[in-house]
Amino acid sequence: MCSAACVAADPRVVFDARGPAAATNRAAWPPGGTGTRKRYTGRPDRPEENLVLQGKYAHELKAGDRYDPLEFKVTPDLNQQFLYAVEDYAPIYLKGRGGNPPLVHPVLLMHMSPRTRSPSYRQAPGMGSAFARERSRYLHPGYVGGRFTVTWTVIDTYEQRGRIYQDYVAEISDERGRVVLRRELASTFFMLGKNKSYGLEEKS
Repeated sequence: MCSAACVAADPRVVFDARGPAAATNRAAWPPGGTGTRKRYTGRPDRPEENLVLQGKYAHELKAGDRYDPLEFKVTPDLNQQFLYAVEDYAPIYLKGRGGNPPLVHPVLLMHMSPRTRSPSYRQAPGMGSAFARERSRYLHPGYVGGRFTVTWTVIDTYEQRGRIYQDYVAEISDERGRVVLRRELASTFFMLGKNKSYGLEEKS
C-alpha cells in the first residue's frame, strides 16, 4: 500500500474509501439501492440563493448550495504536530525537496476537509450524521507556510428509506488557486435515539 509520503510525491494517487453505508456502485448506493429518492433541487430562478446559505441546517441544503469556505495557514509547527501524531518523519515533510518548502502532510489536509469545519455548518438538534463513502484525489503539492482555502459544494441531497443522504465535494486550494486536494464525500443524517428520521417533506 502506498505510504503518506508516496501520496504527497505522486498526486495521481487516489484513495477510494467506503463506509458501512456504501455499495459497489453509485446506482446501488445507499443501502438497498432500489428505493425511490426524493430529491432536493436548487432554485434556477434565484442562483444567488444556491451559493452560501446562512441559517440553514446541513440536511436542508440542496444541490448547488455551498457551505461557507474556510481559510487556514499551515505553519511548520502545525505540520509537525501531524507528523508526530502519525509517526511519519519523512524528510519531504521536514526539509522539502528540490529547493521547495516541506510538503503539507496529507493527513493534515484530510483533517481540514470535512464540512463540519465550515463556519456555516449547522446540524439540527437531535440529529446525527454518519460517514458513508469518499473518494480523494491529491492533484498538486501543498507547501508548508502557504495559505489554503477549503470549499464545500452540495452535489445531491435525497431521501431513501426514511433517511436523508447528502453527496458533496470538498476542495482545498492553495494561494495560486490550484486544487491540492479534491474529495467526493457522502454522508447520511438520522435522528439520535429515535426510529423516526427527519424527512425532506417535513422541512420547508
